Amino acid sequence: MTINSYNLFLLITDLLVRASQRKEITSAVVNRFLYEFSLIRSFELITVVKPIKAAI
Repeated sequence: MTINSYNLFLLITDLLVRASQRKEITSAVVNRFLYEFSLIRSFELITVVKPIKAAI
């Protein structure tokens, strides 16, 4: 598997969501990451961010 920015985003987001579900971090941390990353890659993430936000 090639690590590109999209795969890296999915990996980090998965780790953040799991940590949030275990109450190790707050959902605000996850939301901030999603916001910051979407500023960089906004066009590609339109279909990804909504399901992730629904998971937390």
